[in-house]
Amino acid sequence: MKRRLFCAASVLALLCALPSQAVASQPKSSALPEVVDAPLLFEAPVPAAPAVEEDWFSDAVFLGDPRLYAMAGGAEVPGLVLSFSDINVQTAHTKNSYTDRNLTLAQALEGGAWTKVYVMLGLNEAAWMDEATFCSEYAALIDDLRALLPQAKIYIQTLIPVTSFRSAAQSPSNTLLARRNYLLAQLAREKQVYLVDTAAPFTQPGGLADALSTDGLYLTPEGCYAWLCYLRTHTVGT
Repeated sequence: MKRRLFCAASVLALLCALPSQAVASQPKSSALPEVVDAPLLFEAPVPAAPAVEEDWFSDAVFLGDPRLYAMAGGAEVPGLVLSFSDINVQTAHTKNSYTDRNLTLAQALEGGAWTKVYVMLGLNEAAWMDEATFCSEYAALIDDLRALLPQAKIYIQTLIPVTSFRSAAQSPSNTLLARRNYLLAQLAREKQVYLVDTAAPFTQPGGLADALSTDGLYLTPEGCYAWLCYLRTHTVGT
């Protein structure tokens, strides 16, 4: 595992909703968690499980907004990270902006043996896209991902809140983001994809803790690592 220069214990103390089994206490094994009845997993967020090693993400695709991009880079997550500054659920599968070669989504995924896809979208368009369009475009993106990567598991991540100060001063507010997360849970059930409630450990009274954010929106390195810890302890085996 890559060496970490900050203390995970102090980070996790701020995140009261992180799973009770700490990452550091887990045995160092690349074995995947035992599968529970798969249909039931689509009715609720993916439950806590023993932590996987970070190399479990080496065949994963991370598709999403700049916060996801910053997390993957800040926490040094292996795998393929696909993002651009104004990405939303519509442009994610229509725009030619992936990587420095301006590839389409299909071109960026071509040739890779990707077995899992982590998606976080909905922040950039929350203030202006209506709910019906949001849901239909997100559903279409899921369909596209399934067509491009038929063997991959799709994980939809809920939207991490912003700080209370940013929520009050600038759209989207945490109330609006919470509404989007409700829609994402509905979509996960309807499209039979896995929902990872990444917002849960970061949702303190008022929103994201100030200590875990650099500007009210983006996470600190400690916040990025806590995000990765949550993903590592909320996986579905094969």
